[in-house]
Amino acid sequence: MRPSMPRRRAFLAVGALAVWICLLGWHAQDDHHDRLAAMGVAEYSKTGTVFPETVNGQDLVATGMLQVTSGRIGACQSRFGGIKVYAVGFYLGKSCGLWGKCGAGTQQLTDASVGKATLRMVVTSSLVSRSMLVRRLKETVGPRLQLQGLQKVEVLAAFERAFTDGPTFGRGTVLHLACNKAGVEVRVGDRHKVEVKSPELAHALLAAYLDGDATLPAFRDAILSRVTAGVHK
Repeated sequence: MRPSMPRRRAFLAVGALAVWICLLGWHAQDDHHDRLAAMGVAEYSKTGTVFPETVNGQDLVATGMLQVTSGRIGACQSRFGGIKVYAVGFYLGKSCGLWGKCGAGTQQLTDASVGKATLRMVVTSSLVSRSMLVRRLKETVGPRLQLQGLQKVEVLAAFERAFTDGPTFGRGTVLHLACNKAGVEVRVGDRHKVEVKSPELAHALLAAYLDGDATLPAFRDAILSRVTAGVHK
């Protein structure tokens, strides 16, 4: 049985309204991204975390997300199957000699990034405390730190103090880890800034995100492919 004329008109009206809403949503999304571009930022779509296009004069290469889906971070575990700990962006200077160099590997990129790279992290969960995040960083950096004995202990302790002597963390806290030739400059928020003088620490921090056993393999692969292709974010 064919629907009556009034009912058919109602169906057509509902369909037209649905199309209009979709178009409005697309235009709103386009306007949103246009505003971000005008502000010089790029959005990491999975979390809504916004990253500037440049940091310390370096260009945004790729973004990633550390999410713990099993086990624990300190004494905290999500009841919903995981915790999105932080979003991270990798920035690299134009002076890095590997831009557009096909065939470069992770070790080359790690070595070439010292003095030219910055990691920008944004805490994405209110469940993540400062001590939890610092513990996680030490667990990844420690085994890669090419120092021995007391010297290694002292550098890791100084790295920890660079965070713990600053403000507490909360959702939205922004951290910048500049991997300089002399060491790592840790900046939390806009005011707290500490430099840990250790070239080995800078190399170990980069290796944690770029080597063959990187914390975030997909993030590492995106960085390597975009650098060697000469493509910025």
